[in-house]
Amino acid sequence: MADYVKFVPPNDPTGTWYTNTIGRPESHGVVFQMSADTTIDSVGIGRGWGGSFQISEVTSLGPNLEKGAKTLRTSFGLFPTEQSYWLNYPITPLLLQKGHDYHIEFTSTPGPQSFFYNNNHVPFNVGNFTSVDGTFEGLAFFSVLPEIQVHVPDVAAAPEPSSLILLGIGVLGIVGFRLRNRKTD
Repeated sequence: MADYVKFVPPNDPTGTWYTNTIGRPESHGVVFQMSADTTIDSVGIGRGWGGSFQISEVTSLGPNLEKGAKTLRTSFGLFPTEQSYWLNYPITPLLLQKGHDYHIEFTSTPGPQSFFYNNNHVPFNVGNFTSVDGTFEGLAFFSVLPEIQVHVPDVAAAPEPSSLILLGIGVLGIVGFRLRNRKTD
């Protein structure tokens, strides 16, 4: 079943609005490890954010995420209006592999107010996404994170090769049986 995975810490499920006073571009995101192979096909940011994003495979969950990072997807985005809630960016499907560490970061000049969750540096798990923590300016172990979601599409079950071989042998057997019966008539 296709679904959105939202990174909401259990120790702050409601979050907080913050008034911005900096007025310059900022980068906020999440860092996590995968407990199972999972494909995503969009990344979204909510309430008061927008701009560009980057998904990277990182060498560890922190503290400096940029060192040795491999960029997997980037996008220059749109800025949400006051009425928008989620701003979802479609991406080419991306397989996030079990045991690997990843970083999703959005960069923009925040609006007059921005929404954050405060996980107090307590990593949490959401589905196959484990050890989730906030990031700021490419550094991990940041206690707040913006509203971020990823879309995990339906993946149709592909038959395993041995099942296809058995099916093929069965079809050949039926064809052979019919040909043999046709010759005896």
